[in-house]
Amino acid sequence: MPDREILTGGGVEAAAGNAAFAGHLADGHDLRYLADAGYLDERRAVFDRVLLAG
Repeated sequence: MPDREILTGGGVEAAAGNAAFAGHLADGHDLRYLADAGYLDERRAVFDRVLLAG
């Protein structure tokens, strides 16, 4: 699973004045993405079995 530092680029976009990016961080979108990635990671075997069943 990616870590927050990698996902946010260390806040470089926000620090550079990208208001949309800063807003996404302020709203916690990065944490939601990390939670989603964790969910998929934890259930990988289930998704593989169901989606790759032929």
